Amino acid sequence: MSCGNSRSSKCNPCGPSEAAMNAIADRAAYYARIAVEAANVAQLEDGGHARWGYIGDGVQQAFNLPGAGTIFAPSYIVGIDGVLQDPDNYTITYGDPYTLNMSVPVPAGSEIVIVSIKGITGATGPIGPIGPIGPSGGPTGATGLPSPAGGIRWAFTSDGSNTLYALPGAFSTLNTAYLVTYDGVTQDPNNYTIAAGSPYSITLSTAPAAGVGIVIVSLNGIQGATGQQGTPGGATGATGPVGPSFPSGGLRWAYTGNGSQTVFNIAGASTTLGTAYLVAVDGITQDSANYTITAGSPYTLTISTVPNGSVIVITSLTVGLANWITGFGSPNGVVTAPTGSVYTNLTGGSLSTLYVKESGSGNTGWIAK
Repeated sequence: MSCGNSRSSKCNPCGPSEAAMNAIADRAAYYARIAVEAANVAQLEDGGHARWGYIGDGVQQAFNLPGAGTIFAPSYIVGIDGVLQDPDNYTITYGDPYTLNMSVPVPAGSEIVIVSIKGITGATGPIGPIGPIGPSGGPTGATGLPSPAGGIRWAFTSDGSNTLYALPGAFSTLNTAYLVTYDGVTQDPNNYTIAAGSPYSITLSTAPAAGVGIVIVSLNGIQGATGQQGTPGGATGATGPVGPSFPSGGLRWAYTGNGSQTVFNIAGASTTLGTAYLVAVDGITQDSANYTITAGSPYTLTISTVPNGSVIVITSLTVGLANWITGFGSPNGVVTAPTGSVYTNLTGGSLSTLYVKESGSGNTGWIAK
């Protein structure tokens, strides 16, 4: 299949149009002015959601990552002029600071943006009220539930003028806590802002062209619940610890398409939630609405045909933790998840709003609380 995009060597049927690539090139001058300032500013605790940006000179392959906290390559999203890079094409080296080493130099004038996708640690939950003093030996309050995984997804189609979109269920105003793509091309976090509200909302710096698909996925975990108060009459229950932050993920699978294969094994996977995976074909991020995950031994990913010779890379964003899932109606017989998962029914109702997966690994075993 031929392609009319003359400005990029990354030409494939899933890639952006020539008009989209021209728009990226036109923004390069703007990125050059802001890249140096942004590189060392957007740093967060524990290396989560930190962002670094540089402009290539055609020679440089190593880039400093001050504040980084892991050498695991799939824990970083790397884009060159908005095109997602395969983790096989770069390595992370421990040091002060850590460094990212590309397999080949970044072209002169091209912008490389690096974002850490490790979840940040939630703040310590408030201390529960002190229970009445009773005889010693009262039971200790239960440990708080683990924090649910990130992965809420919103999708819109641009009308060419609107720049404001609602994000119901969002809980962070940190722009690097979200992955935003236009027709599969990753966007620089400097090009959008998140505002708190009911619901939260995202404002884009400029409106994409009419018809462009906008997909937004949250990446960070949230704070764990506070432990239960001690039973009245016993000793004061201890405050439950903050739930663990969402891990950096990291299971990775890669295949080369033959033009007909649509099902790919993902051995070691543990969830059927589509937004718990990052899927790219020849470096172009795919909309999670275009693929499904099926439980089995092993789990499998089903997607529309991958072109012959194209490389599909699948990266998990969770590492086998129980999930916190939202939906409408009862999950029994519908939602597949590991034991310990929590489901919130957005329809509501007495004894039908919160469910806990107490047994099994399929779509049964959900108990209303």
